[in-house]
Amino acid sequence: MTTATTRPWATAQMPERDLSFLDAVGTTTITAEQRETYNREGFCHPFAGFTGDEVTELRGYIDYLFELMREAGQTNSYALLGYHTRCQGLYDIVMNPRILDVVQDIIGPNIVCWTSQVFCKVAHDPKSIPFHQDASYWPLNPARTVTVWLAVDDADRENSCLTVIPRTHRLGQLPWTRVSEDAVLDQSMDNPLSYGDPYPIELRAGQFSIHADMLAHGSEANRSGRRRCGFAIRYCPPSVQPLKQDWSRNAVLCRGVDDPASHWTYAERPDGEDVSDWRTYWFKKLREAAKEVGDAGNIGA
Repeated sequence: MTTATTRPWATAQMPERDLSFLDAVGTTTITAEQRETYNREGFCHPFAGFTGDEVTELRGYIDYLFELMREAGQTNSYALLGYHTRCQGLYDIVMNPRILDVVQDIIGPNIVCWTSQVFCKVAHDPKSIPFHQDASYWPLNPARTVTVWLAVDDADRENSCLTVIPRTHRLGQLPWTRVSEDAVLDQSMDNPLSYGDPYPIELRAGQFSIHADMLAHGSEANRSGRRRCGFAIRYCPPSVQPLKQDWSRNAVLCRGVDDPASHWTYAERPDGEDVSDWRTYWFKKLREAAKEVGDAGNIGA
């Protein structure tokens, strides 16, 4: 199995982690059938995050952020990574009680959002995201993240919706190979179709799905004339420990109480919408973190 990639968190030095799946047990908001589906298949959908006029407002807000980015000279539609602690509107989406109520039934009453990303496949976008398992390269222990994928636009087979391979969340880390450094993601599972038939998660705008962090998933190039935009939010219990310090610094305590060991550094609700260049911002944070631990020469690339 290939482990060395250009990603600084996916190196041969990755510590041993618990990548097992922990069954969801709650049925306060989700039904028993939905809970069983999530536990068995590794995902469940659809859930209502935004409805009616809220959907129009959601899409208008995301469009506004992209316009701000274009004005700042940033044209990468995948670049809004970790902006929930910099953009008030994204923070408020992360804190949406309809979303948190579902997440609580999966991971419990104490909820941390540790990152988020807007994935926007524009019309005729040639980029694909190969099948991969998120927790296999996340430096978090144990693997207890649930991903919420919120549809900003209608997402279906035609415009390259998220596609999963059911039940792979219980198989542990599966073999993978490094692909092009220019890809959106440079980890690609070996022979993913040998683990089962892909299942497309089709959503209407405003709906969201949930999936486990070891579930194999990806998406094809968008060959349609329609955009496919979604907002992925990563939630975990505060008992999960980041194994690299910089990964703890973009967290929000969404609900409940912190873990006694206090692994995360929590951000407050931002004031306004800051979409200045993410790479400049993030590497500045990495350098600050490295300086704090006296390792300024080892901040990744």
